[in-house]
Amino acid sequence: GGRDMFWRFNKSAATIATHCTRRFPGVVQRPGWIAATSAFSSAGSASHIIFSNGEYDPWRSGGVLRNLSSTLVAIEVPQGAHHLDLMFSNADDPEPVRAARRAELTLVREWVAQPLPRVAHTSD
Repeated sequence: GGRDMFWRFNKSAATIATHCTRRFPGVVQRPGWIAATSAFSSAGSASHIIFSNGEYDPWRSGGVLRNLSSTLVAIEVPQGAHHLDLMFSNADDPEPVRAARRAELTLVREWVAQPLPRVAHTSD
C-alpha cells in the first residue's frame, strides 16, 4: 500500500488474530486448517498442484503456505493479490509476481516433461 489500491497494514499473524477476534467475537480461529484437514496431507492423495499465495489474499491465513511434498508446492507471492500471478503479464507487475510466474512455469514444465506412471490394467 502506497502506490496501489491496498491500504497499509501489519500482516503479522498476531495482528490478524486480534482483528478477527474483535470483529467476530466467539469465532474460533484455525490457522492452517485447510492444509490440516484436506486430503493433501496424506501422501499420494494428490500431486502436481501449486498453491499460489498472494501477500494480499484475504484467505491466505487459511491456505496451504508450505510445501506438502515435491509436487504439492506452495509459492509465496509478495505484493500479489487474488490470482495476479495467473493473469496476463503487464509491464506494471511487481518483480515478486514475475518471479512467482517463473517459478510456476518452471514447475509445470518439469512436471509435463516427466513420463506418466504405468498403470496396470485388469480385465473383467
